[in-house]
Amino acid sequence: MDDNCWRILLNEQNNNCRRWLSEFDPDVIAIYNCLAQAPRLTMNFFNIKKQTQVKDVNMALSILSDHGIIDADDPDAPEIAGTLFRAFLKY
Repeated sequence: MDDNCWRILLNEQNNNCRRWLSEFDPDVIAIYNCLAQAPRLTMNFFNIKKQTQVKDVNMALSILSDHGIIDADDPDAPEIAGTLFRAFLKY
């Protein structure tokens, strides 16, 4: 890929991350941050609920999973699915 293609791709991904962030409510962000700060980028459901005090953890996990930001195949231990959104939040 040439430099222009990379710039276009990075710009599109940046726009996706900004759109997701604007659409997510504070509970969704709290759940994501909880997982992102976990040592292995995963945590069991009970600890997520305990640490975040989010009332509807299932809904927040569902939203993150639907966007492909987390992998919730194991509902008892969701985990961060990739690094793109995580890296975006750091900057």
